[in-house]
Amino acid sequence: MTRGDDVAAAVATTVEAPRLARRRVNNAGIEGAVTPLVDLAEDAWERTIAINLSGVFRCLGHELAAMRAQGRGSIVNVSSILGVIAFPGGGDYAPTASSTA
Repeated sequence: MTRGDDVAAAVATTVEAPRLARRRVNNAGIEGAVTPLVDLAEDAWERTIAINLSGVFRCLGHELAAMRAQGRGSIVNVSSILGVIAFPGGGDYAPTASSTA
């Protein structure tokens, strides 16, 4: 999820199986460090953002390009209720939870 080349390779693998290439589900995310935001390390914040937000962006870009070439397809992005109802210590997760699981 954090490296575009890896995401591109995963999408390319499924393009070879036409039935798989038309359907995508993005359902990857991490909870991150459960700690008060004031105590959260910047690298922990960056890791959660890289996977939960940027990872979905990377997947969508490669998936949409493959689907455009095929002329069809569908994508489901799974999200978490915690994007709407935050929890104590989830300062890095809650802002990303509406795009991930």
